[in-house]
Amino acid sequence: METEKIRFTKKEMLLYSLLSVLVILAWLSTIDSIAYTMNLESIKNTTGAFVIIKAFNALISLAQNIPFLGAIMTPYDDFLDRMSWVMLISLMSLGLQKIIIISVQSFLVNFILSLSLVVLIANKYQAFLSDSATRNALKLFLLLLFIRFSIPLMTLTITSIESSTYEMQTKVSQERVLELQDKLMGIQELLSDDRKAQAKKKKDVDLINEKNSTLEKNIEELEAQIETIKHQAGELFGFSTYSIKSVDQKTKDKIKKIEIQITALSEQLDTNSDKLASLNDIFTFTDTKAKIKTALENLNALMSEIFDVFLTWVIMFFFKNIFFPILFLWLLLKTSDKALNSN
Repeated sequence: METEKIRFTKKEMLLYSLLSVLVILAWLSTIDSIAYTMNLESIKNTTGAFVIIKAFNALISLAQNIPFLGAIMTPYDDFLDRMSWVMLISLMSLGLQKIIIISVQSFLVNFILSLSLVVLIANKYQAFLSDSATRNALKLFLLLLFIRFSIPLMTLTITSIESSTYEMQTKVSQERVLELQDKLMGIQELLSDDRKAQAKKKKDVDLINEKNSTLEKNIEELEAQIETIKHQAGELFGFSTYSIKSVDQKTKDKIKKIEIQITALSEQLDTNSDKLASLNDIFTFTDTKAKIKTALENLNALMSEIFDVFLTWVIMFFFKNIFFPILFLWLLLKTSDKALNSN
């Protein structure tokens, strides 16, 4: 059967010229190089974000062991754990994009594109394919061309919002991790100081009680000595009722000396009792508790601010690295199905 020569129309000339330019771009891999560089930068930023989230997660998990902070930190810990999964999926998505970018610029893909275009152009000069075969060949060529450029173009488009995610990342940088760590350590130190103060109070109270017991025992012993002296003086001077006037000066001085000792010990006992009352009544740790309350309020304010940024940040990564690629792949499948199953 004689083949039919077909001339190019203006529209066909424009179409095949454009397709030729795209095939040349496919061999040059300029778009792929830019997309690959942007993909690497996006992987770097997403990895940094993932590390920051895990650092916050580890820090908050550690803070859960601090008294008063466990209940406060549990919701944040759960939320961070879920956000870290979003970031991990984002990394997997970016890794897949990287592999596809490398794969589609391979020699085999570019060779098949070039060969397909040559066959289509040659068929226009000397038709050796039927109309149906020509249409199918053109569809497959366009589909392959679409796959060849779609992922790099998708990467270029999606990473155009990278500046926004980078701005968010600077707000939740390593400095914020250190700031949170300082606040948590500050609260831990305050709680430690509170426990130390409580322990010191108990130690002081026990020491004063011990001293008071010793003083009371000494006073009792001195009073017993006075009673013994009085009893001995009564027997010596032959009177049943003791009278200080009835004894000699030496005995009086002895009793007086002991009474002075009792007075001194009683004064020490009163002083210690005052100290004990002061410890029990005044030592209420009001200052430490106020500091802890203020520190907790500052911590909650910092966590709310950080997690507000985190939420926006993770949502942006979700749309950029998960939702849009899935949407794109869905559109690709629908387009492929439409192209392969329609006339």
